[in-house]
Amino acid sequence: IFGTDFFERAQGPLVQASTNVGLVSQPVVSTRVSAALDGALSPSDLQDMITASQDGDSDLVTVTATSPDPSEAQAIANAWAEEFVTFRREADQRQITEAIGLVQTELQATQDRGDDTTELRQLLAQLKVLQPLQTGDVEFIQPAALPSSPTGASTMTIGLAAGLAGLLLGIGAAFVVDRLDRRFASPEELSDTLQLPV
Repeated sequence: IFGTDFFERAQGPLVQASTNVGLVSQPVVSTRVSAALDGALSPSDLQDMITASQDGDSDLVTVTATSPDPSEAQAIANAWAEEFVTFRREADQRQITEAIGLVQTELQATQDRGDDTTELRQLLAQLKVLQPLQTGDVEFIQPAALPSSPTGASTMTIGLAAGLAGLLLGIGAAFVVDRLDRRFASPEELSDTLQLPV
């Protein structure tokens, strides 16, 4: 997904991409994706399966889906990108529709007063031309490929890492308990500490 500059914007590409990264993870998008996938996965499950990231210093945003099934991961990533683009386009078109409504109201009021309506008619015509051209400033440029191999750590790697972490944690806990124990372990330790015969 990348941002386009059909209209000149004050924000740069980094701000645009950062905005899109935030918007792409919104629940409204996951709800749309769930519906597009015929409700096979709930919106909250889908939220846990995707990540969105900005590609370097560009205005590109990458959507990554994670699933045990490669075909499912591909379908989720593609549906997510498509639904986000549609969501942004519809939001921009809705704004133009609202602007058309306001101009039509003002046009009617101006006509009722008998004032010149030339400028309002031109503005209304321009808005009607612009409405279908709204893209939401994003485009879907590259569909997700079917993964050929799993990504992330294998079950064995995760198990070994967890075992090692548990061993280190256990050794650390034993060391702390031993250091905090203020009792004397033997008569010799007591004699050495008090410097008295026992």
